Amino acid sequence: MQVGNFTLDKRQVDAIKACRNEFKKGHKSVLLVAPTGCGKTVIAAGLADLLSKNGKKAGIIMSGRQLVFQTLDTLVEAKVPATVLMADSVHQFDADATVAVISKETIEARRKSSLKLQGWKPDIWIVDEADVCISKQWQELFDLAPLKIGLTATPCDGRGKGLGHLYDGMVEVGSYSQL
Repeated sequence: MQVGNFTLDKRQVDAIKACRNEFKKGHKSVLLVAPTGCGKTVIAAGLADLLSKNGKKAGIIMSGRQLVFQTLDTLVEAKVPATVLMADSVHQFDADATVAVISKETIEARRKSSLKLQGWKPDIWIVDEADVCISKQWQELFDLAPLKIGLTATPCDGRGKGLGHLYDGMVEVGSYSQL
């Protein structure tokens, strides 16, 4: 599968297919577990590309400016048109975009209704670093979309508790030894 300048490997393509299958089974939230270095951001770009081509709006959400810029750079290289919602950014938010890279802090500062006020509402969240996106505030943001995919290398919170209470499906991309 080609996404812009990226040729996804079999593991990445299988991960995308597995996420789609989890939604077909009726799951609403899927945790995608992949080791560091497996290309979770490239997988997210592949998912966003497919969703966009199917007329769905994908919000790729994360905490921290550096991750926003890294994700945007990956989407640019993947040739996935995207807008950015982040305070103090040189990027102008485009409410007509089908893919948005979003800073959690910006939404919290403007309240979760800010997306609705700008005429943009995601069909699905793609959540970077899902293992730390577990607070009540994060969960309230996720209520803005009917579906979510969480990306993580660590399928548990800081206390070692699994994330099954937040996700009803799981896709494992591979282990470190397989990579």
